[in-house]
Amino acid sequence: MSIRLPYQLRATWRALVVGACLLTASTQLAAQEGARAFNVFLDCSGFFCDQTFIRTEIVSVNWVRERTAADVHILATTQPTGGGGTRYSVAFIGQHRFEGVID
Repeated sequence: MSIRLPYQLRATWRALVVGACLLTASTQLAAQEGARAFNVFLDCSGFFCDQTFIRTEIVSVNWVRERTAADVHILATTQPTGGGGTRYSVAFIGQHRFEGVID
């Protein structure tokens, strides 16, 4: 049996998860590099991704609209599961000064 949450609750939950990950990474980088914000490109599409909401709620990074200009490329994808649910995957891919860092 699967429980289906309302869209607004799912979108808020997703934004909080991405925000927590970015805040953790931002805090670690600020300690290492003297509080310089890094550029982030968010690559997600479809029903589950509200880029405007995520960009306005997470202000500790510089959001860029070009993938090649980003220090961190966030790739968020969905995939249907056999049981009728959805699998969400988020990959953080380092570019430029974070070349080779993938989480």
